[in-house]
Amino acid sequence: MYQPKTGAPCGCRRGVQRDNCPTCEGTGMQIDFRAIRARASSQSDLGPLPARYEGLQHFPGLPSFALWTIWEPLPGHPVGSTVSDTTIRALGYEPINMEELK
Repeated sequence: MYQPKTGAPCGCRRGVQRDNCPTCEGTGMQIDFRAIRARASSQSDLGPLPARYEGLQHFPGLPSFALWTIWEPLPGHPVGSTVSDTTIRALGYEPINMEELK
């Protein structure tokens, strides 16, 4: 299975800082977003991803980002995971808010 983590520990601290870290997205290990984007660009357009919008994540000194709970699995993220919009789009998907379609 494809693993986007680099194997290098992230420099963030446990707790709120790690939960809001855009480098590791709470895993404690740095994520190789360049590899994710390269893999996504080498594949055809994968289309929409059913998900529920959870809101914006804010942390002082860092840019805010949208969080989504996914309804279909992504590489490294099972169904029900809360994932940033950056990760979803890097994998070639566009999150679709299924709650708005009800």
